[in-house]
Amino acid sequence: MRSSSLSSPNTANFKELSASGSAARASAPGALATDTERSVRGSAASNAACPPDAIRQLENDQAWLVHDALSRNPSCAPGLAQRCAAHSDAVMRSHAARHSDIGSEVLAALIADSDPGVRESAAGNRSATADMIAAVASDRVAGVRAAAARHAACTPQLLEVLAVDPDPTVRMRVVEHGRTPALVLAALTADPDRKVRGAARAYLIEIMFDTIYAVVVAVCRQLRLLVAPRRSRAAPRAVSAS
Repeated sequence: MRSSSLSSPNTANFKELSASGSAARASAPGALATDTERSVRGSAASNAACPPDAIRQLENDQAWLVHDALSRNPSCAPGLAQRCAAHSDAVMRSHAARHSDIGSEVLAALIADSDPGVRESAAGNRSATADMIAAVASDRVAGVRAAAARHAACTPQLLEVLAVDPDPTVRMRVVEHGRTPALVLAALTADPDRKVRGAARAYLIEIMFDTIYAVVVAVCRQLRLLVAPRRSRAAPRAVSAS
């Protein structure tokens, strides 16, 4: 049997599940946005199905937990994320830095934030530009540099620079990046770190097989083009007279 603490509709646990569950009714998150329990309001604030009116109401909530949940809600208006970006708490700024619609000027400011966690979150934002990524590629904190090496906007030239980073985590992100040049991967096959060295060899072998496969396919297509006309010129079979 289920515990009564979970099955009773008046308990905080039950209301949290109702507020945050994807299968919940659309009205549930909105109705629970005014609950006395801040954990329940936080669950409602994190729900992407939370109605706009309830979102606006939750923006005025005094609980840090609620604002933290709102800053991570994909349905949250960019305005709230921008306000969170100026918050005195680094955790709030870090969550705001992950918001894809926060705006380039605010994101650029977060890239240069004094807190390394905020810079790392901003470097992981998909809206970050190549210039922003280049700005944090030389960050003093390895986690920030690793986030830069993982970003899609990281250029092959910058990946080549990060391939000699003193931290193995950064070099591993270079190995895993789809834009890393084959020559850089080849150099990383001799990396002093065993995991980086093994991953580089595996990716390089994969690239080699992909290249060989592409060449074979291209040659086969060319051969079919050369053979096909000869087949078309073959004499038709004679048809016996009736």
